[in-house]
Amino acid sequence: MTSQRLSALLRKGVVRHWGVDPYGIVRALRRNAGTGTIVQGGSTITQQLIKIQTLGNERTYARKLREVCAAIWLEMHLTKDEILTRYLNSVYMGAGAYGIPAAARLYFGRRPSELTLSESALLAGLLKAPSHYNPLRNLASAQARAAIVLDAMVANGVIDAKTAAAAKAQPATLHRSTVSAEASTLNTQTSVNSAIANY
Repeated sequence: MTSQRLSALLRKGVVRHWGVDPYGIVRALRRNAGTGTIVQGGSTITQQLIKIQTLGNERTYARKLREVCAAIWLEMHLTKDEILTRYLNSVYMGAGAYGIPAAARLYFGRRPSELTLSESALLAGLLKAPSHYNPLRNLASAQARAAIVLDAMVANGVIDAKTAAAAKAQPATLHRSTVSAEASTLNTQTSVNSAIANY
């Protein structure tokens, strides 16, 4: 049920276009022209899926044009739900996890269908900046971002305010084995750094 709610929120951003958001592209072009370099892309979820699976991270106008053409083609051959599912199964979610299923296992030790609403919101929040909001490094930031996602779900009619408040009252916490593994990794890195410094 929670996965369906999360998909409903993200689907709202997918159904409004044909794979390309002309307003987003114009906004990005203006910003890029102002800086003299490519700093913003104006990508839809469909375009991000194309970038993840085929085109890579090269920042050129030629790649953006290929991305736009491929996104329009993809929209003609797949349903919105298929595009969203492929995106959610392949997008980077921080800490080496790609896709919602891998992130759900890594952070919470669960399958996506077993996630609580607060856990789903935390994962959705990672989509904006997975390295910055990585809950292994900064759980408080990830939880604050999850609260913003819950507010967006209320604003979009996916959940009601009472449900969001209940989820905010019990923010997502990491699975015990994930916390232990991260502590072990940090201890190992600290030991290596100390050995190098003393060499």
